[in-house]
Amino acid sequence: MRLPPLLLALSGLATAAQLTHMNGRPVNVVRPAAFSRPSELKEASHVARFEAIDSTGSQSHNFLKSALAVNRAPAAQAPFSEAVIAIRQGRIYSSKLAIGSQIFDLIMDTGSSDTWVASEHYICDDGFGHDIGQDDCLFGPAYTPSPTSQSVPGLTFNISYADGEFLDGQFVHENVALGGLEVEKQQIAIIDRAFWFGDNKSSGLMGLAYPELTNSFPNGNVSRGNGQNYESLMFSLIRTRKTDPLFSIALDRTSQPISEGGVIAIGGLPPGVAYHSPWAVTPIELFQLLPSDNQEFTFYAIGIQGIAVGKLSDSRKFRRSAKFLNAHSKPQEPKIEKRFLRPRQGAPVDLVFPIQFIVDSGTTLNYLPAYYSEAIAAAYEPPAVYNWLDGLYHVQCNATVPYLAFQIGGQMLQIPPQDMIFQWNGTGTGGQPFCYTGFADASQGINVLGGPFMKNVISVFDIGGARMHFAQRWY
Repeated sequence: MRLPPLLLALSGLATAAQLTHMNGRPVNVVRPAAFSRPSELKEASHVARFEAIDSTGSQSHNFLKSALAVNRAPAAQAPFSEAVIAIRQGRIYSSKLAIGSQIFDLIMDTGSSDTWVASEHYICDDGFGHDIGQDDCLFGPAYTPSPTSQSVPGLTFNISYADGEFLDGQFVHENVALGGLEVEKQQIAIIDRAFWFGDNKSSGLMGLAYPELTNSFPNGNVSRGNGQNYESLMFSLIRTRKTDPLFSIALDRTSQPISEGGVIAIGGLPPGVAYHSPWAVTPIELFQLLPSDNQEFTFYAIGIQGIAVGKLSDSRKFRRSAKFLNAHSKPQEPKIEKRFLRPRQGAPVDLVFPIQFIVDSGTTLNYLPAYYSEAIAAAYEPPAVYNWLDGLYHVQCNATVPYLAFQIGGQMLQIPPQDMIFQWNGTGTGGQPFCYTGFADASQGINVLGGPFMKNVISVFDIGGARMHFAQRWY
């Protein structure tokens, strides 16, 4: 596979660092070399705003969706119910990307790498090969070719998801701009056939992960071993050398169906966002579930050192004043009885810390190993209960939530009560309000820190330094 000069270091030598699990067992984690020194954390001048949208689509609009299917009993085999509908609801975050002479709202996604937009004449598929009206796919405004658009012959875009959604299209080179940074002849996919659960607002997706995850196939041969990677959007923006090789995201917690949803900053930190130091700093790792001979970055994968739960009877303990903006230390924490979750005796390696997680803005829940999500669910009062129809933990809407924090880079990063219970926009069986937890069981070993985590931190993706930074936010 060929990579542009800026990315060649990513395919170079990898180092193996030996870590020690909490139970004393060693584990080797492979970390490819960084291609630059870690960047200074300063406010960025290139910024784009997010819009938060309530979606009727699936919980993840990216590559991860194919692995986040329910693993205890597939929903496709279950009777249809209100609960099945609930898994298709969530909050997504879009930003405006200029493509040619048009401006589109695209879902911002750190869990995939392709940037794609629906074409003017795309066909909406019903999932069974039948053409239906475009209104059923619920895309926003469609792309029309501009004078700067150039087709990319011989390459096909294709991606399919476990819930049945799929996208087919062709590639073009087109001028794009994000946050005041412009790239000429960026490769993007133009969708001509889709089975998609849209939101009536976004026209496509903006993938920010590594080029290794792009879905480009020569001559229509879409077999997984036949991919031909290309430079994804964020790496093209960095290649302009007009900014440091990093970006940061601050997702906002919002309650309106469509509202301002935060910010992405390219080259530094989002201006004016309150946070507390010290920063949690941790290396980006190779995704462990890919073939062992793959020595290139794919997802933004990091190691979690621990998970803590505890009693929390008063949500006001999490409220903080704006006067603590960018303070050097957190304000005095209330005393909370908390404990670190420990793997069971003789647990398989995927339950032993450090555990690898993917940081993904395109997933609306956190996904944890079932052993740990069950322990957290049991800490609710009354306990949350797993529902095999939808793979969610159902919980009373007025339940008392536990304290929950993830240990990353030696720092504890907390999930406040507001992101521990979500209510479906409707009612469940018997007309009662239907609520579920902000986490679910991971499938096939793919653990994810999604929206409930990212709404409570500033996430810095230091691509050049091959590491991530996190700082706790308080609203």
